[in-house]
Amino acid sequence: MKIILFIAVFILGSQIFAANEYQVINSIGEPIALVSDSKKINLTKNRILNQDLKIQTTEKQFIKILLNQNFELSIFNDAEILIQSIFTTEGYPSTSVQLLHGQIAFRKIQKNTDDKAKLLSKVRLSSEFFEWDFDQDSKFDFWVKFDQKKASIEFCNRDKNLDVVLFDHEKKINLLNLEGVIFDGELTASKLPQKIAFDVLLKGRKIPKGHWQDKLKCNFDQVIQKEKLIVAADNLEKKNANVAVQKIKNLKILNDSKFLCHLPYGQLHDCAWIKSAGQCVRTRCNAEGKWSDSQIIVNEDALKCTPQFAVHSCDY
Repeated sequence: MKIILFIAVFILGSQIFAANEYQVINSIGEPIALVSDSKKINLTKNRILNQDLKIQTTEKQFIKILLNQNFELSIFNDAEILIQSIFTTEGYPSTSVQLLHGQIAFRKIQKNTDDKAKLLSKVRLSSEFFEWDFDQDSKFDFWVKFDQKKASIEFCNRDKNLDVVLFDHEKKINLLNLEGVIFDGELTASKLPQKIAFDVLLKGRKIPKGHWQDKLKCNFDQVIQKEKLIVAADNLEKKNANVAVQKIKNLKILNDSKFLCHLPYGQLHDCAWIKSAGQCVRTRCNAEGKWSDSQIIVNEDALKCTPQFAVHSCDY
């Protein structure tokens, strides 16, 4: 399958779909993505992305991304991910997520029954150990952790069934709810830098060298804790925004009670000067609390005019 490294727009019937579109659901620690050899972008909350991305998180970063409207990808700290636009063998645009190092969580979040949308809602998840395809009919919720330096990969399932298959390895592991498993691979002995070791068969088929450990109980505590941090950050952001709005409201109420005229604030017989359309305009605060008696000033008092209101005692 040939990977297409550009943004694709696919026309189906009368509707146009954009491939390779993602949305940042939320993030911790202001992670960034590399979108070209030199250009970087901040992965801020609600940002819409439609470019190939290379994401490298640091120790205190975490990000959650919505892929193709139906797949939720969580990228943990100290991870490296490559997200690209590809085309399926049927010619439909799809998304490739390659786990280069670290831990991700991946789950299906809804089912879109629109046949046209279903064709475009496909994700290929891969690493040096596997290559899996998911579509709208898939049901899954799991995390995977890949340690490239140790040639090991770990899986934990939160759905009913997950079949773990590593390329052409003869063994398939079926994981039930909260079951996990680790594959301890091998590194090449002679070549530097060391890489994952495989037995290469006919037609390029390859089997990773190594062995499976016994299945074990696993948990989603890390995922849950990250989600709690995101909720807490959202709540704090909303609280701070509400406090800021209330401060502005309180200040307005205070100023409204202190001044006779408003917009701008002034007292009786104050004058307000402002530069408008290249002219200096002066108005006066009257006893009814209204700015009135507007005049265009052309003498030396015009020097008092600025693009914002300036309020002084009237000179007449």
